[in-house]
Amino acid sequence: MIISLSLGFTGFLSIAFALVVLWRGIDLPIRRLWAFTCLAIGLWAIGTTAETSASSVRTSYLWTVNCAYVGCIAIPILFFHFATLVTGFQRTKALYLGYAMAGLLYVLSFSGALFYIAPMPPFRFYTAPRPLYSLFPIFFFVYSVYAHRLLFKAVQTFSGVRQNQIKYVFWGTAIAFTGGSTTFLPVYGIPVYPYGIYAVWIFLPMVSYAIYKHHLMDIRIVFQRTLLYSSVSAILVAVYVSLVTFCARLLEGRVLEPSIYSSVAAAGAIALLFHPLRQWVAKRLDEQFYRQELERWRQRYAGALVHEIKTPLAAMSVPAELTLADMQDVLEERKAIGDVALKIQKRMSIMMARIQQASAHLDAVHLLMTLDRRSYKAVEIDTALDQAQSSTAELCQRLQVTVHGPQKDVPLYVRGSLGQLNIVFSNIIKNAAEAMMALEPAVSRTIHIERWRKKDFVTIRIYDQGSGFSVVPERFEPFMSTKGEPGRGMGLFLSQQIVLAHAGTLEARNHVGGGAEFEIKLPVFS
Repeated sequence: MIISLSLGFTGFLSIAFALVVLWRGIDLPIRRLWAFTCLAIGLWAIGTTAETSASSVRTSYLWTVNCAYVGCIAIPILFFHFATLVTGFQRTKALYLGYAMAGLLYVLSFSGALFYIAPMPPFRFYTAPRPLYSLFPIFFFVYSVYAHRLLFKAVQTFSGVRQNQIKYVFWGTAIAFTGGSTTFLPVYGIPVYPYGIYAVWIFLPMVSYAIYKHHLMDIRIVFQRTLLYSSVSAILVAVYVSLVTFCARLLEGRVLEPSIYSSVAAAGAIALLFHPLRQWVAKRLDEQFYRQELERWRQRYAGALVHEIKTPLAAMSVPAELTLADMQDVLEERKAIGDVALKIQKRMSIMMARIQQASAHLDAVHLLMTLDRRSYKAVEIDTALDQAQSSTAELCQRLQVTVHGPQKDVPLYVRGSLGQLNIVFSNIIKNAAEAMMALEPAVSRTIHIERWRKKDFVTIRIYDQGSGFSVVPERFEPFMSTKGEPGRGMGLFLSQQIVLAHAGTLEARNHVGGGAEFEIKLPVFS
């Protein structure tokens, strides 16, 4: 009975946790993987509860094969996949092998070749192994240990917020997996009660704390909103019930019908007022959350944005001072205008480029501060890419970088802002060009751009031939440059925010052939 309550509690909380993450949005792969992992844990917990307390062998078997093992076979590979995303450590071959192994175990489970059900005190029924069953615990331990090895390595590698995020995930899931693994003991006839099963639920509050305190997966606001909505809704419902009861009693003394009719009349009258009141409260809460989130954003990033805008403007000071000095020499006839004209022309070109760079960053700041999507319209991707290549042409020429644009066959349109998408593509091309500065002169420095449509999204892929990422970033933060330059790193952060404002995604990875790769997905304009 106690184990049923514990597993039922774990299953309910895990599925609720998954639904909250999915409610926040499945645009980021890391959210999808964590939600699916929690769903798998929930299925295992609920299925095991039904398995151990079923009234017959057949009922126990059906719950085990269709629920418990559907979840528990998926848990190790889904969690391993999640660990590769949260740490940024790619393990592609291990992922392919793990999913293939999970598929094989599903075939064995549904065919009855993995286990059968037998009476096993102190439970009514429990899993009994067939000869091939050992494949599952081997699979479980290999991938769960491998995943925690990646998490532990990340805790030692990173610092600050990201280290804290991964640290809580590591300890919470380590306790849960250790506790869950004790369920293998009765399977092999080891007379040890699986007490560790009572600790499985501990990963939920620990990961919740990482989400709330350290913004893991960027869904902290959802937990605040859910808690407050639940509290306010409970208060409104209590007020609603009280008013219905009061009005019903008031009407009972004034009408001749039985109390049931007075209760219905009171409920109808109050309901007409309750819905508008609930909508008004929800609107006020949304406005309050928006203001709080905007203020948090301003406090966190305002200094970084000012720094990045000042950078191109500060770079104008030296050529401007030299130009003024040359003009003064010309006016005082110490130099001829022909001697300094070419120098002045080059300096003016540099200053114009810096002004354009500052203007582009101001546009990005304006977008992030307003997030006004009503002005978005159809944008041809090739036009935005052409503008980005044009604005970075001088930099690429100076760094001896060649840009191979996409094959222009069928025009592709997305809904957005041409200027803002130009900022995204320009920042990525600029980042790729600067990342190849360390290459030997004889090595080809090339940036490739591809674009295509798949279903309702347009995908743009930009990759270079540099050294790639030492640690693949899950998301971009101010002052965290992918090129290792201190005090910079705003370009990709701004690009990611712009893409998110366009209801798209921006992901970074190491290209299969070497170098860094960025993939942008944007909804098709319709």
